[in-house]
Amino acid sequence: MRLTILPVLFSLMFAAGCSGKEDSVEDVDGDGVTEADGDCDDTVASINPLATDIVGDDVDQNCDGTDGIDIDGDGVASTGSGGTDCDDLDPDVSDPTSWFLDLDYDGYGDASTSVDTCEAPIGYVTDSSDCDDSDSSVSPDAEEVCDGIDNDCDGNADDADDGVTGATSWYADVDADGYGDAAVS
Repeated sequence: MRLTILPVLFSLMFAAGCSGKEDSVEDVDGDGVTEADGDCDDTVASINPLATDIVGDDVDQNCDGTDGIDIDGDGVASTGSGGTDCDDLDPDVSDPTSWFLDLDYDGYGDASTSVDTCEAPIGYVTDSSDCDDSDSSVSPDAEEVCDGIDNDCDGNADDADDGVTGATSWYADVDADGYGDAAVS
């Protein structure tokens, strides 16, 4: 009889020792992060580990244990403390830069594919004016060529105003003698 009581007693002692609060796996505030995932206040959706900390409001929005760190005093917390300040030693620099994907590596990116970060990702540039990011011969500093393509990204293919290379000048030959009028080309 003694042997059967010990396991029961042990399980009761173990259960009593585990009476601490267990992290909830339910997302009460609907922010996509549960207490088990690190949400420090699952009753407020704007407070979770993915949130940006607002400096000086005495609320720890990103659950890192601080109210953000703003060394340069510009009101934007540093990236290391959950903020977006790219250079927290310079009050004139805070916002991330927009970087544009440059698939053809011509130095001009595609305006439709961008990211905002403090550092340039590989293959991204700050200029978004490439009109064909799959062809490195087409960019804003390319020479317009007579080929039916807008080589210089100005919105006009083969336009004479750009000094198109490879274009032939044609002159009006009103009298059909084989010689054109230089004033009408």
